[in-house]
Amino acid sequence: MKKIFLSFFVFIFSSNSCTKLSTKVPPVASAGILDLREWDFSVDGIIKLDGEWEFYWNELIESSPSPESKKEFVMVPSVWNNTVEGINPQKAFGYSSYKLNIKINSNQKEFLYLHMQDFGTAGVVYVNSHKLLQNGHLGKTMETSIPQYLPKYARIPEQLENLEVIVEISNFHHHKGGFWESLRLGTESSIIEFSKQRGHTDFFILGSILIMGIYHFGIYFLRRKDIAAFYFGLFCMSISLRTATTGERILFQYYPTINWEFGNKLEYLSLYLAVPLFYQFLRSIFPIEFPKSLAQVSFGFHGFLFLIVVFTPAFIYTHTLIPFELFFLGISFFIIIFFIKSIIHSREGAIPSTLGTLALIISGVNDVLHS
Repeated sequence: MKKIFLSFFVFIFSSNSCTKLSTKVPPVASAGILDLREWDFSVDGIIKLDGEWEFYWNELIESSPSPESKKEFVMVPSVWNNTVEGINPQKAFGYSSYKLNIKINSNQKEFLYLHMQDFGTAGVVYVNSHKLLQNGHLGKTMETSIPQYLPKYARIPEQLENLEVIVEISNFHHHKGGFWESLRLGTESSIIEFSKQRGHTDFFILGSILIMGIYHFGIYFLRRKDIAAFYFGLFCMSISLRTATTGERILFQYYPTINWEFGNKLEYLSLYLAVPLFYQFLRSIFPIEFPKSLAQVSFGFHGFLFLIVVFTPAFIYTHTLIPFELFFLGISFFIIIFFIKSIIHSREGAIPSTLGTLALIISGVNDVLHS
C-alpha cells in the first residue's frame, strides 16, 4: 500500500510540475479583441481565449461569407440557447460564427499552437483564413452536419503580431449548441505538454478504476456470498466507461470512427448506471441502515432514464441530465443520513466508508454545479 500511495503522489506531483504557473492575471477578450502584447508565452504559459467574441448567427463568415453580416457580442465559452433571439432554447439547432482579433507581442519568436477541446457539436477553427482545426463536419442542416467530440491541437502557420481567429459551429443533434469549451493558445512545448498531461491523468484514473473493478470481480467469483464486491465491480466499470468518454475522450481518440450518437449514449448510460449500482453496493454492506425501498426507487428512476437514452435521439435524451442531477442531490442527502445512523450503531467500517463516500459525493456535487 505504501508503494501504491507513493506512486500516486509522485504521479500527481510530476503532472502538476509540468504545468507552468503564472502570477500574472490573464487578459480577457473585450468587444472581439484580446490584447496579449504584455503576455510572454514562454514565461506566462498557456492562455485561454475567453471573453467577449464577435458572434454571427446563421452565418459562416469564413467558409460562406455574406455581404450583410449582423454582428453581436457574446461571452465565450457559453451555449447559444439563451443568446440568440427567437431560437428555441430546448432545441437549439442552427449554425454560427465567432470571431476574435488577437494582438501578439512583437518579440514573440516561437511558433504558437492552438488547442481545442470540443464544440457543440461540430466546428472548424480558422486562423488568418487558414483552416487549422476541425471537429466533425460543419453543415447548415442536420443531413449535412456530422457531430464529433475530439480534443486536438495544431501549430499556427505564421508568426504574426495580429491573429484573426474565426470559429464556425453547427449543431443539429444536441439540445445545447455553441462554443462551450475554451480555446487555448501557447507555445509548442506548453500545448503538447498540456495535452499529454491531461491524457496521462485520464489514463491513470481509467487504469486505476479498471483494476479495482477487475479485482472486485475476482473477489466475487472466488467468494460468491460477497455480493458487495460484485456491485462495486459493476460501479467501477460504469465509471471507467464514463472516464473514457469524457474529458480527453480517450475512447474517441483511439477510435475516432465511433458514431457520435452511440458514443454520446455511452457517456450518459455510464452515468445513469453508476448511482443505483453504488447505492446497492452500500446497501449490501449496511443492509439495516440503507433501506431497500430507496434502492427500488433508484433502480426504477434510473431505469426509466436508461430507456429514454437507448430509444431516443440526443436532442431528446440530453434533457434527462437535469432530473438526474436533482435526484443525485436528493439521494446523496439520504446516503449521508444513513451513514450517520451506521456510525451511531457502531457498524464495522462505517467511519472510513463515510469519509470515502463523502469525498465521492462532494466531487459529484461539484460536477453538477459546474454543468
